[in-house]
Amino acid sequence: MITHPEHRRSGIATRVMHELLHHCREHHAHVELVDGSGIEGFYERFGFEPADPATHRVLYWSAAVTR
Repeated sequence: MITHPEHRRSGIATRVMHELLHHCREHHAHVELVDGSGIEGFYERFGFEPADPATHRVLYWSAAVTR
């Protein structure tokens, strides 16, 4: 997820992630992503876990295991 620099730190990405994951929970979806953002811990806050321990760039999320 990318937020325009002028709008970062305003909660936009957080709100979008909450809505996206709510939708995924309703449909029992699983999500995988490649994080190149350099924002340490952003996706982990939403229950994503590293799928590639060597780089921590590939992350996964499952409706079955989220908090």
